[in-house]
Amino acid sequence: MKSLSPALQAAIENAYDTFARYPRSAHVSGCPCCISEEDHKALNSAPLGELTSSDLERYTNKAMTTWGGVEDFKHFLPRILELIATDTPLTSYSEIIAGKLVYADWNMWLEPERRAVTLFLNAWWQSERWDAGNVETCLATLACAGCDISKELREWWEDDSPDSRQCIIEFLASQVDVLTQGESPSPFWSEEGTKTLKTWFHKVVQVPVLLSLALEHPTDSEYELYAIASMRLGSSVADTWFEEYQARYLI
Repeated sequence: MKSLSPALQAAIENAYDTFARYPRSAHVSGCPCCISEEDHKALNSAPLGELTSSDLERYTNKAMTTWGGVEDFKHFLPRILELIATDTPLTSYSEIIAGKLVYADWNMWLEPERRAVTLFLNAWWQSERWDAGNVETCLATLACAGCDISKELREWWEDDSPDSRQCIIEFLASQVDVLTQGESPSPFWSEEGTKTLKTWFHKVVQVPVLLSLALEHPTDSEYELYAIASMRLGSSVADTWFEEYQARYLI
């Protein structure tokens, strides 16, 4: 289980406090063709904060469409968010759960409830942006929830620490076909989120800065970085950089 930053822990505790006004139904109504008695038992097998990903896996897929309503979803939401934050596997991807928030019109909820969701998403991003393996999932989740990710991306670039920039290099490398060949990101990305990502790449990210960093701190993504440099700066600049990189680290 992943440890939580103080800000993320506080956001989760705030979510529990905020949504505590929604009690658990003794029997959350669901489509009898889709939801079995075993599913109901799992959902009521433990106090909210002790429910496991296995207990909630069926519900997270079926919430509000064929199982329960918005108030039921609000009851379980703090624990679902906590499981996402601790990187505990759920059958539903975090992007799907973000879609459930949109389905529930979370932007129309009471102000403290909207603030609780926003606080969690912001704290989760601040925690995950240091983990190149989870950045794409986190950004896609925020976009799926209807958030404008331009602020997160801009602030990410403005953090000029080597660790942050290295994470950006790895993230861009994972999206190289999206950025250089016009391919679509994972199907979870919204059209607006994809547009925001590409705008950030073309107008905010300074590729020469990343090339200079890679010369000082070698990367496992040198070929993807070369492709990005070729697209943004031209093949001549990219070739010159790659020759120097090879001389330092590959020969």
